[in-house]
Amino acid sequence: MKKASTSGVVVSRDPNHVSPLWAVLEQNLAEKHDATPTHSLSERQYLHEAFPNNIYFLTATVNDVVVAGVVLFRTATVLHSQYICSNDLGRTVCALDTIFHEAIELGLSLNCRYFSFGICNEDNGRILNDGLYRFKSEFGGAGVCA
Repeated sequence: MKKASTSGVVVSRDPNHVSPLWAVLEQNLAEKHDATPTHSLSERQYLHEAFPNNIYFLTATVNDVVVAGVVLFRTATVLHSQYICSNDLGRTVCALDTIFHEAIELGLSLNCRYFSFGICNEDNGRILNDGLYRFKSEFGGAGVCA
């Protein structure tokens, strides 16, 4: 988080950042996995408008440019992260570290009992993505087989 702070990373829930966040996500998925998001930007915005107290977007900016973000889903007991993404600059300045610090704080303020970093597997659960698991576990979480 120190690197993010000294690099000028700012985390917010600014609704104007959803479209640039989706651009980072689409680019990230295309480059790393030759994939696209399950939901389109318009679908995600519709869901957020329908459930404003259950879907949150956290973004990190550097010089007012979105470099990383996450979508959070709230239930009565869990704040669940999905669509975690970062571009090259976001990775360089450790933007996701600050985002997850803020996300966990948000979960606490919403009285959520658990914070979920989401899945760390591929091929319908048959393959553990070691790098992704290591990244998420560095925040103090642990894996759960369900």
